[in-house]
Amino acid sequence: MQVAALTPLQLKCIVTVCSTDDRYVVGPGWRAEWFRRMERTPTYISTWLAHQRRGAYWRHGSVIEDPSGIKAAVLAVGGWADPYAERCSGSWTNSPRWALPSRV
Repeated sequence: MQVAALTPLQLKCIVTVCSTDDRYVVGPGWRAEWFRRMERTPTYISTWLAHQRRGAYWRHGSVIEDPSGIKAAVLAVGGWADPYAERCSGSWTNSPRWALPSRV
């Protein structure tokens, strides 16, 4: 998604699996899930703890800040139990450019 947002002329389409347009996501059950993941997470957790609010760190990897930069066709694939399952279609849902199938 980040490469597509750079709009390289050669890029005609991308397939993204279990990804998100917004790396800073808060939803129901986030606290329990957060603690469960911290128990199993390698040391990059210290970086995330240092950036607990939306800011430059999260914007750097979140194409939701300017999805208009993505000109290539996108096939976004996500599963029921994927970490970003609810954000797989994220910013695309309000854009007439994007055709969203129902869950299969």
